Amino acid sequence: MAALKAQDYLFVGIQLIIGAVYGFCAFFVQHPQTWPFNQAGWLLIISGILFTGWAVWQIRHHITMFPTPKDHAQLITTGAFARVRHPIYSGILLIAFGGAWLAGSWVMMGLGVMLNALFYVKSNYEEKRLSAFFPEYPVYMQETGKFFPKLK
Repeated sequence: MAALKAQDYLFVGIQLIIGAVYGFCAFFVQHPQTWPFNQAGWLLIISGILFTGWAVWQIRHHITMFPTPKDHAQLITTGAFARVRHPIYSGILLIAFGGAWLAGSWVMMGLGVMLNALFYVKSNYEEKRLSAFFPEYPVYMQETGKFFPKLK
């Protein structure tokens, strides 16, 4: 792996802390929702799990939690990555907001917003590293949305 910087560890550390607090809240929050809220939350969660799983499977040999790519990494622009540049982040956000919706928890929703902000900053840093690693990455950035598909 290319040399990791302090930012790599900082981003992953913050992500793990937000995830741990979110998990703690999810375990203890008990706000049963009625039918339309329940189904909408589960739809987001299941969609997020499937999208994240698809993306993880695609980059299974090159995956790392750190924004800096591994030395032998390959740029993948097919499948989930043809739709968005950061499908794992997108899937995690779907799961986080779906769980918050399902629980009816403003605290969990706030943590989802924090996670979204972190992923935005982390992905900007990651894209600088990827652009230095893959000369074709800037073109890919122009053609593909960050977390949501671009409307063409």
